[in-house]
This record gives sequence, C-alpha cells and structure tokens, in this order.
Amino acid sequence: MSAAIEYLREGDMLTVQEVDRLGRDTLTGLTTLAELFERDIAVKVLTGVGAGEHEESNLLLELALVLATELRRDIVKKTKDGLEVARLRGRIGGRRPVMTEPLVVQAVALRAKGFSLKQIQPHLRITEGKSKGKNPSIGAISQALRAHDETKGEA
Repeated sequence: MSAAIEYLREGDMLTVQEVDRLGRDTLTGLTTLAELFERDIAVKVLTGVGAGEHEESNLLLELALVLATELRRDIVKKTKDGLEVARLRGRIGGRRPVMTEPLVVQAVALRAKGFSLKQIQPHLRITEGKSKGKNPSIGAISQALRAHDETKGEA
C-alpha cells in the first residue's frame, strides 16, 4: 500500500475496496487519509460505510475507519476465544505432523549415532498422507527432535 501511495501524484485517485484498507488501525488510516488529501489525491471507497469518492476528509470517512478498527478487534478477540475453546477440547489447528512416532524414534537413533539433520533426512520416509514416500523437511525433523528432547527432559 505504501508503494502505491508514494506512486500517486496530485490529482490522482486511490481506489480501495473498503476504508479499512487504508490502515491497520484508526490512527494509521487517519494519517494516510490526511497525507493523501494534503497531496490533493482523492480516495474512492468501493464498499462499506464510507463508500463513494472523497476529495477531502469528512466525518463519515473517519467514523468508517473507527468502525473498521473496532470490527477488526472484535474478530481477533472472537478468533482467539474460539481457538482457546478448541484447545481446551483437545483440538489444535494446523496440519498433521509428518513426523510420526516411528520416524521420531528413527531420527533420535540416527542423531545418537552422530548424524546431522541433513544426514538424517534421506533415511526417513513419510508413510502416510499427501507427502507419502517423500522425505520430511529438515525443519520438520528439527522440530520433532526438539519436541522429543523437551518431553524427555520433563519425564
């Protein structure tokens, strides 16, 4: 967005889908609007509360920015609350780990023999899912070994 704003010249018009695209929060959005209007750049909002063409700041645009910020905060809060409830029910989002228990055991054994992560990788094969038959990434191996070490340290 900042590159587009820098590119604009006096008399141009910046078109955004909704007014909240002008900034992540109210202050940033208001600052962006002020900068645009100061440079005689019009703003066209396609949908939402502030829809229309604007050549100068007005209360409707400012109110739309405040409402958008509050809506974003509400969505973030509800998302976090939902994830917490899911976590309490034992549901964790994200992909299933490619490093199954047998692969972790194999990786631990290879590491114990002095193998590096790069040397361990070709010895492991994913046995199920979309990546079946492929090697797990070095990142996945590293993460699984780290988790193994942490659980071993707790026991």
